[in-house]
Amino acid sequence: MVCNKIKGVPQKNELKYKKEYSLDIATTNISNDPVFGTNAGGVLAMSDLLGNDQYYFLIYNNSETGEEFFKSFNIAISRVSLERRLNYAYGVFHLSGKRYDYGDEFSYFERIFGGYFALSYPLSYFRRIDASISTR
Repeated sequence: MVCNKIKGVPQKNELKYKKEYSLDIATTNISNDPVFGTNAGGVLAMSDLLGNDQYYFLIYNNSETGEEFFKSFNIAISRVSLERRLNYAYGVFHLSGKRYDYGDEFSYFERIFGGYFALSYPLSYFRRIDASISTR
């Protein structure tokens, strides 16, 4: 009795992971408040297939008149990388609008812009070391 064997040629898989991004969530909001006025904006979140490379985009406006439209434009862009054990994140932002101090009866216009950088290193499943720095 002859036993025929199937011969195979072993090969190493040479396909490289190519990051292709997709939209994870997109949400918008319009709100009206007697103290803060009308606000409108949205958030987009994108990541690669494995979720290791993430991008977040925030955009909204809280202007009360047409002249304040560009002055009250708020935007933030962030990137989070979870590819290696040492995770990091960075981003830039521009936030402006009326601020209220509830202890006083007046409001003031504040404009903040800057950036941040953060690191996170897990020691175990429940413990990690985090550090962040921001400038504005």
